[in-house]
Amino acid sequence: MSSIVAEVLQGTGKLAKENIVLKVVDLKRKLEDIKLEVQDNLKRRYVDFIPQYLRLDKLIEDIDDVTSEYESLRSQVEKEDLLSRARSLMKKSLHKTVSVGYESPINAVTLKNGLNEMVNTQNGLSPATFLFPKCQISDSVKDLIALLLVVKEEAKNIGPAHAFKLYYVARNICELYCCVVPTYHKKEIESIPQQTAFGSNILDDGVVSTAEKSIRQCLYQLQLLKNVWAEILPVEVYFKSIGTLLNTCLEEIILRISSMEDIAAEAAGQLDSSFVILINQSPDFFKVLAIDKTDSIHYYVRNWFKFQELQLILSASLKEIVDRWASGKGPLAAHFKAAEVKHLIRALFQNTERRAAALAKIK
Repeated sequence: MSSIVAEVLQGTGKLAKENIVLKVVDLKRKLEDIKLEVQDNLKRRYVDFIPQYLRLDKLIEDIDDVTSEYESLRSQVEKEDLLSRARSLMKKSLHKTVSVGYESPINAVTLKNGLNEMVNTQNGLSPATFLFPKCQISDSVKDLIALLLVVKEEAKNIGPAHAFKLYYVARNICELYCCVVPTYHKKEIESIPQQTAFGSNILDDGVVSTAEKSIRQCLYQLQLLKNVWAEILPVEVYFKSIGTLLNTCLEEIILRISSMEDIAAEAAGQLDSSFVILINQSPDFFKVLAIDKTDSIHYYVRNWFKFQELQLILSASLKEIVDRWASGKGPLAAHFKAAEVKHLIRALFQNTERRAAALAKIK
């Protein structure tokens, strides 16, 4: 190609008037030849590269599709994980509470300023206007709010193509709470306002399971009161208050059992198991912060030892009962009268000579 160019340049330097037209035509023809030669060289040089380039372009498109699918799948997995964590939090107990919010004491100056602002708002709103009031909420709700804040931060960090999906996740969590909590905790919510009582038929053989359920319900109510009172009442006042309520429960149980005419052996065993639950869990009500009064529970619960003696009677033999009576000098005699012990023996044991002998020793 360089030879053609040189020839053209030489020819243009020797132009004559008589052959100028021929020279121009010849120059045009030679330029067209140069163009064709350049095109041929380009085709020969890049003919193998073009298919590879097209395949690379297709590969890039496929990678873009895979990346898009991965982001979509990752977003879906995160969404399901967040909803699963939210459901787990919603199933936690509602009555383990935590204090939140801010104190907003109202004094005379604050009240006066508030009244003035109702007329003239030029001073702006009170600094406490948008503060969450101090109260107690379920610990699980606090964790759920923390999870919603995590969702918000994720939405800020993720790409705009998926940020709106996390917004829907946060909205769905709130809607899920309104549906799951009232349903999952239905029995718990319905029973809390009701004061636990022991009905006259609570100790019948056929409803021993109801007795255990009622005992657990009573313990649950006392635990709720502990959660609230322990932070509000002076420690000694709290111990006396919770002790009085627990003593009332024990007194009612003792009264019901002592009035029973007949207690089957199986029922006595089941009642004994239920009372063990009450005896084992009650001391926890007398542990507040660093103060432990479990060793002094009998001081706050007047019928504590009497209830323990009743529990022992339900599982004891005739000989063990007589031994604990100890001719009116044993621990059983310190809490029960002879007539009460005889009545319990008649209710628990069949009429045999051994029973008659035991009754004769209870004086």
